[in-house]
Formats: sequence, structure tokens, C-alpha cells
Amino acid sequence: MSTVQVRPCDSYDLPGLRPVVRECLERLEPAREGLVAGRRVLLKPNIISARGAEAAVCTHPQVLRAVAEIACEAGCEVVIADEPGYARTASPEQIHAAAGYAEACRDLPVTFDLLKRGGFRTVQVPSPLRLQEVLISNLVLDADLVINLCKCKTHQQMLFTGAVKNMFGAVAPRDRIRIHLLATFDAVSQAIADVFSACPTRVNLMDGVIGMEGKGPSSGTPRKLGVVLAAEDAVALDAVAESLIGYAPGEVHVTTAAAHKGLGVAELARIEVEGADLQGLRTRFKRPPGGVNRGFPAWLGRLMEGKLWVRPLVVRDKCTACGACAAVCPAQAITIGNCAVIDSAACIECFCCQEVCPQNAIDTRRSLLARGILGSGGHS
Repeated sequence: MSTVQVRPCDSYDLPGLRPVVRECLERLEPAREGLVAGRRVLLKPNIISARGAEAAVCTHPQVLRAVAEIACEAGCEVVIADEPGYARTASPEQIHAAAGYAEACRDLPVTFDLLKRGGFRTVQVPSPLRLQEVLISNLVLDADLVINLCKCKTHQQMLFTGAVKNMFGAVAPRDRIRIHLLATFDAVSQAIADVFSACPTRVNLMDGVIGMEGKGPSSGTPRKLGVVLAAEDAVALDAVAESLIGYAPGEVHVTTAAAHKGLGVAELARIEVEGADLQGLRTRFKRPPGGVNRGFPAWLGRLMEGKLWVRPLVVRDKCTACGACAAVCPAQAITIGNCAVIDSAACIECFCCQEVCPQNAIDTRRSLLARGILGSGGHS
């Protein structure tokens, strides 16, 4: 049996939200044991796109604020970080300000960061379904406690995005592309479950006050659900949330794949819900248009492998060979001669080099296929 905390919560008004979040966390043993003075705690929200709270794309700023308050009160060193989008080169300050997090936590002693800035290391996937190994952010791997702050949303490719899917943000950009190129609904679902198994996540809290229906995870419509959910078992949390918004058991293959790997319980009969009667909370969300998007044919994904990339490009007349890019490169893919030289085979496409270059000498280079799919910015 697994246990999921479900608490009704009608608004993001902090005086009402704060005790709901606190009660949920106090019921989770890993949170009670992990929120201790001196511990390094990573709060991983869902920032798929740095949009304001009214869009219901990101974990709400006040949910993040409530959790950050609790961690700070306990004397923890709190880092708030995500990696919102492939080859995104904005600064942590810009992203967290756009999502409303900087303002919400302006008086708290927290640090805002991006998951790529700590670098990545290779993790062997236990009981792999699709991936033998995956590059995971060091900020996630080195935290004493990771609190997974997900958002309840539909998803046009995977049907639903919750706690398990939220940790996909911990993956290096190059691996994200590799996983998407698996192409089929089942293959990508299994790969996402593999990623989750490589992340040390034991505290999961879902923002279900206002979720998203329809064209989720970023182009859908905000829809009130009116709950906050929390669990040590992310699979059980997702299974309960899916049932609340109208998905049938087993319909979301990310959840079933994670359960198959032994990462949690997906059968509702084996999940104990504490704090609320689910029957009175059920709200059928509008499905993603067109039913299940099972991706493109697997053979097409294999054909595209190695042909879809976005990489940093050194602008030689601007480069002063200062070495800042080589010093920050998590993959150690840069050497310094007369100018910086990037090893394309070793590059994980995180663009840390571009962030730190004092001469703006790192541009963006896109493959022909990437230019067609992502637009014509950068070089061919």
C-alpha cells in the first residue's frame, strides 16, 4: 500500500494555502527527516515555460513560497532550480522573475539557479526499460533532499504530466532530444520512467489548485481542481491525480511504466488517500485534442538521430581565449588555444559557455533539421 495526502484548497491566498502545504509535508516521513538545519534542499518546480501564474503553466509561485518558507524555517539551505526548455540561454534571474518566483520569495534566503549550471553526471539506470544510462543534473544528485513541486496538467504527447514527468527537467539537453527521438508513446513513456528512477526524489507535492486541461502542458486552458496532493510515492500521487481529472487506470503509460519498474503503486485499490473524499473532488478535464499523440514512427526517430541538434558556436573574431567557457563546461568539451574550441561529440548542448562568456563570443549553431523544426535563428 502507498499513501497519498489530498487536501482541498480553493485558492492561492497564502494564509489559507500555507497550512495546507505544511500539513501535507508533515505527513511525509522523508520531509520530516530531511527538513533539518544545515541540509541542502532543492525545490524543483515545473517551469516548462517561464510564464506568469495566471497561465497555469508553471507550479504556482505561492505554492513554491509556502514550501520554501517551511524549509527556510527549518534552517535548510534552499535552492530553487529547474531547466525550462531545450537550449534555453536565459539567466536564472530572468527565468525565475518571469515565473513569479523571485517576487514570491524576495524576502527568503533562497538561491535561484538552473539545473544545468551545476553540470551533469552519468547515472546507470536501474532495471532499464529503454535507457541504460542518463545524464542527470548534479544539483539534483547532490542535494540532501529534493522536493518535487509538480503541476497537475494534461499533456498532448503523454496525456498527463505530474510528479514522475516533472523530473524530466533534470536531464541534460542532449539526452532530452535522444529520448524524444524514441518517437512512440510507449517508448518515450518508458524512457521517462527510467529517468525518474535515476533521480533521488522522495518528497512530491502537486499544485492542483488550478490545473491545466486541453492543450497542455503549456498551451491549454486553466481549470480549477481545488486540491493540493503530496506523497513519498510519486507514482501513487500521479495515479490519484489522473483519476481526479478523468483518466482511467492504466491510461497514462508513464505511470504504468514507472509502476512496472517498481518505483511506486499505480493501482488505486492499493493506494490509501488521506485528508479528503476523492468522489467529491473529481473534475473531468478536457482531453488533449486528437486523443493520444503517439508521436511519429520509430523508424523516423532513428533516421533523425544525430541530425537534430542545437550547439554552441565560437565566434572567432570575438573570442579572447580567456578560458571562462572551458572553466564552466560541465562536459569538459572545450579546450583553449588561440581561441576556444568545442568538441561537438562531447558537448551536451547545455549552453553554460554562452552564459559566462564576457565577450558574447558564443553563438548558436543549428542543424538543418533543427532549423526547419525550431526556426531559423542562429547558424546552419
